[in-house]
Parts: sequence; structure tokens; C-alpha cells
Amino acid sequence: QHGNLLALTTKGTGANPAWETAGGTTVTTQSASFSTPQTTTSTGLTDITGSTITLPTRTGGFAFISAQLTVENTVSTSATQIGTYKNSADSIQSCNEQNAVNTSNTINVSDSDDLDGGALKARWAVQSGTSTLSQSTASGRSFMITFEVS
Repeated sequence: QHGNLLALTTKGTGANPAWETAGGTTVTTQSASFSTPQTTTSTGLTDITGSTITLPTRTGGFAFISAQLTVENTVSTSATQIGTYKNSADSIQSCNEQNAVNTSNTINVSDSDDLDGGALKARWAVQSGTSTLSQSTASGRSFMITFEVS
């Protein structure tokens, strides 16, 4: 938990504005760093091992979700797809076509959800060939992170 957010408030004519607590807003974060090595040959979205995050339950709250994959494909013109899974259904998806065999490519997807205690997952698929999840700091990281605000 990162505590309360601050808001810039005015103090009247001629007075300097001040940063003050913004009504007790709470911000928390969670992250999942995906297990490697992982590969997929699936053309339909499948779960990424180690990607589950369970949201807290907070009335009126929401989560901003961001997931990133760094992948290498065995087929030069194959696209890898990343998606989020929430509320028992696939949600937003993004894909990236690879231009060269076994070259690292990074794919990102962003989503949002209410803070209902539900489980989130990152999912992936490949158009053809085999896609391998990379965890090398030189070529990028594969992870999911949430920013939860209420």
C-alpha cells in the first residue's frame, strides 16, 4: 500500500496552493513475474503460468492492469497475441508480428476492472510455430502489474 494520494488545493485569492490528502484514497499494487521458460504452440489463448493476481474487494474501487510479454518465435512472420482474462472471460487483446526468427519482441496490453475480489490472468497464443517467453533483462521482462485505487 502506498498510502494516500495528494491533491493540489487552492487556499483562496493571493494564497499559494498546497498539497493535501485527497480524502483518504488508497492505492495498492500487485505484480506477477511469469515463470520461464514457457512455450506455446496454441493458436487459442491459454493461461501463462504464474500470471494470476487476485484483486482486493473494495467498494467503488478499480484496478488498472498492465501486462507485458517478451517473446521469441520460431516462424518469422508469426504473430504472438497477449490478452487479459477477468470475470471468467477473455478481455482485451493485443498482438505483434515478428519480423525475424528467434528475435525478441515485446507486446503490451492494458485493461481495467472493478475491485471485486476476482482473479486476473494473462493469456497468450501464437499464429504459427512456437513462441517462447523470455525473461532476459537484456531483451525485456515478462510480467503483469495492477494499480488498485479506491
